Amino acid sequence: MNDSLPLLPFLITALVAGLAGGLAMNTLMRILSQKHATPVDMTKVVGSLLTRGDSTAAGTAVHLTCGVVFGLLYLWGLDAINGVSMPSAIPIGLGFGIAHGIFVSILLMYLVRDVHPRTENRSDNVTFAIGLVYVAGHATYGFTVGLVGGLLAMGLGG
Repeated sequence: MNDSLPLLPFLITALVAGLAGGLAMNTLMRILSQKHATPVDMTKVVGSLLTRGDSTAAGTAVHLTCGVVFGLLYLWGLDAINGVSMPSAIPIGLGFGIAHGIFVSILLMYLVRDVHPRTENRSDNVTFAIGLVYVAGHATYGFTVGLVGGLLAMGLGG
């Protein structure tokens, strides 16, 4: 890690940025899920994968926890490239989110969805449009992590 932020402020920044990104992504996915015939709300898909029921709460907890973990990874990547600084943290975070979204879309559409316990979440109901929604959700996450992380680091002297 570069000397742009000491460890504790870096961890707090990652926690806040990861939570903000997770909340932004969850909100977008829920809005888009209401407009789409097939469920695209990641919290519901993950929750039902874990509980085999219709548990948005379990999915939200897992998704926000992952948001914090990936917030750490994104900010570590930002720090390794450029230090967590504005305004460059925004497009770099967005790029991380798009790459992450493409990977997750492929993983979910071709691996997880084949074994999902709920039929509406299986790959025979998955379309290219759903993959794009997953990419858009992760792009929103990356943009938000870059924005919040960059602003917090700027305020902390990073």
